[in-house]
Amino acid sequence: MRRGDTAIVAVRAEFFTKLGRDLKNRSPFRYTYIAELANDWIGYLPDLDAHKLGGYQVWTGYHSYAEPGTGERIVDEVVKLLKELGP
Repeated sequence: MRRGDTAIVAVRAEFFTKLGRDLKNRSPFRYTYIAELANDWIGYLPDLDAHKLGGYQVWTGYHSYAEPGTGERIVDEVVKLLKELGP
């Protein structure tokens, strides 16, 4: 969603910080806000580095349904959509 120089992105997961920062840095909008856990829940969404480190948030199971690389792919798609909206 866009309003002037502000974009609001809905993601149906809990983004790890690195993914959110990457999305905001690559967004063509001056202000980009991320609404997590919107319209569903697929668990924690770690970045590739976090997957390598391990931990309960990255194990496939009830708390995370995503395979490694899913977070980066979502960020790439969201940035593509934001560019289509254009500031």
